[in-house]
Amino acid sequence: MSDLFAILPEAILYLACGFSFICGFYLLIERRFNFFSDVSFTIMLVIGFLNVNVIRVLPMPFVIKNSSIRYILIVIVGFAFGFCVAFLRNSLGEYVNNFVIKCGRRKTSSELFWYDILDRKDKPLWVRLVNMDKEYILEGVLLSLDESKNNPYLLLGYCTKYDLKGNIIDSQYSNRDNVQMIVKPDDFNEIVLIYDEHSSKRVYLNIE
Repeated sequence: MSDLFAILPEAILYLACGFSFICGFYLLIERRFNFFSDVSFTIMLVIGFLNVNVIRVLPMPFVIKNSSIRYILIVIVGFAFGFCVAFLRNSLGEYVNNFVIKCGRRKTSSELFWYDILDRKDKPLWVRLVNMDKEYILEGVLLSLDESKNNPYLLLGYCTKYDLKGNIIDSQYSNRDNVQMIVKPDDFNEIVLIYDEHSSKRVYLNIE
């Protein structure tokens, strides 16, 4: 029992550092998470163990003799590590996905399909939804997504409704920035994504 109590402070440090890393990581990731379902005790322990040992091998500018202050700084650095990893993921994740797909893999690195279709915030993504049963087309700018994994609700702005021949039925919201519309993809038979001309999501093919 004494041996267990001897390693308990170290184990708590690993957990605290892993927890702070995950908090820093999800601070920049566009997805909410639940510690009790998405992140296990073991994952936090492993991440914390790796972070603590990496921090300990880094050259320190000065020696901190107070163990409490040292532990607090380690947890803060763990948070900073998570923040930096999330920043790199947001900056380079798209290029990694493109590289992997070019190598022959047709799956992205994320299970969230809808988040993979999103473009950069400065590149508007237009969505055209076709409902064959009610015979209309709804078109608008995608503003945000619900956080459900399976066909989440879409929040659209600048919406215009057409009939199936392309004639305008309703355009009262097409130029209003204070009106938004929530739609469910399951209500439509066809969804067309229209990316910006300078979007990195464009697929260039030499079709002969």
